[in-house]
Amino acid sequence: MNPQTVLLLRVIAAFCFLGIICSLSAFLLDVFGPKHPALKITRRYAFAHILTVLQCATVIGFCYWASELILAQQQQHKKYHGSQVYVTFAVSFYLVAGAGGASILATAANLLRHYPTEEEEQALELLSEMEENEPYPAESFSHRGKNRLGRTTDTEEQPLPQMVPQRRSESSRPQPGFFGYLKQN
Repeated sequence: MNPQTVLLLRVIAAFCFLGIICSLSAFLLDVFGPKHPALKITRRYAFAHILTVLQCATVIGFCYWASELILAQQQQHKKYHGSQVYVTFAVSFYLVAGAGGASILATAANLLRHYPTEEEEQALELLSEMEENEPYPAESFSHRGKNRLGRTTDTEEQPLPQMVPQRRSESSRPQPGFFGYLKQN
């Protein structure tokens, strides 16, 4: 191989490594949902996903260029004068193409996602702070003074008794009629 082809293969390996790093960082941003403004903007506008797509496209272009250089060199240095030379892509080329396609889908999903506005985020933060600051659930408050019935008490508030529905007598049950149920007296 000539030095240009070797250098191109090293550049392809470097771009593959950078693509893996960008894809991993995009994944971590999506999973952890950072609160820092710069990281939030990076996640919201899918910068890491877009970089991954561009790097996959660059790797595919460089692979095609490398295949053309290798084909030209193989044709110049044939073992036999009449032999055919073929250069084909292996599984790794198609894996990089699939990774680029998956990253395009991730970019689209990230850009189409609805994020809360600044006001909604502030309201959610206030609600979570209020829930954290509440020392006890509302049902376990002890009540001194007057209860719901107006009686003075120094103990915990007792729940009101449940009303049990009474069974109707046969004569007061609704009877089926033409327009549904009609009540008979």
